[in-house]
Amino acid sequence: MTFLKNISDRIIEWNYYLDDDGRHESVTGWLLDIVLLIFTVFVASYLWFVYKTKMPAVSILLSASLAALIGYAFFKQKQKHLRKKHREKWENAANEYRLKGLLNLTHQQFKWTLAKTLFRSRKFEDIKVLKNYIKANHKNEKILIGFYHVPYTQYVPARELFRFSKLMIHYGYKTGLFFSSSAFDDACHRVAQDIPGVTIHLVDTTALIHLMERTGVFNDQKTIDKYLNSKIKNYKLQRKQSRKQLLPKPKNAKTYTVYGVLHLGAAFVFPSYFMYFFIVALFFVMLGLLVYITSQAKRRNSKKYDAGNHILL
Repeated sequence: MTFLKNISDRIIEWNYYLDDDGRHESVTGWLLDIVLLIFTVFVASYLWFVYKTKMPAVSILLSASLAALIGYAFFKQKQKHLRKKHREKWENAANEYRLKGLLNLTHQQFKWTLAKTLFRSRKFEDIKVLKNYIKANHKNEKILIGFYHVPYTQYVPARELFRFSKLMIHYGYKTGLFFSSSAFDDACHRVAQDIPGVTIHLVDTTALIHLMERTGVFNDQKTIDKYLNSKIKNYKLQRKQSRKQLLPKPKNAKTYTVYGVLHLGAAFVFPSYFMYFFIVALFFVMLGLLVYITSQAKRRNSKKYDAGNHILL
């Protein structure tokens, strides 16, 4: 039972990596596709080899080798895709965790963390941290560095950029950097572009986090692993209430139907095996139809449930 539970938890974990904004893929569906693909290739190639060679034993060996090779290639492709999705989930969790960390910093902590990032980048020299801004040299040019840190503010107020531009003009700076733990809207970009005589480069939260990552400010690999594991555990609790992820998806219905059509075509190509191919084709078509009907029923139930919640709200 423990072994089966571990397998089930592992499948749900893989499905979490494949979950992409509500577009679900199922590892179980992948495995079923591989089995059906191997079976189809083996049967079709065996009939072709035995028809050409008239040697059943050799045909079985050749068909099994070809089916195994194609199945292995399909498996490696899916494995590569799963690793890519795992990396994407890890990076998303890292950005989410690091953003929360930035938002929890005080004004002073954010300023000194920014100064540390600039120092570690080795692109800035003679860094001087003042009360509300930072002075530095970049490529033998004096630049002024401003920042805006008000946690849980969606956009930087354009007036902050305007004040910063006036500060640059007052002290004679032509180039400036403005960092923020919030995003910049169109008004901010217009201010940065329209002030004559100065050039302001805007660095939002995403770019700042990437810069901190490149400069080694973050030393949180193990912490992010734990954070990702906590998200997977929450996902598992949700999946235990609904086992939809363990079932084949609607797109699998098309795959099974195609298998059925291919076998039906083979029934006419090899009339002596007509009944065999017809039964296999009927099996695939019925399987595809069953998956399609089941998925449509779940979709209708989900819409009814969402509508009910909307009315309650």
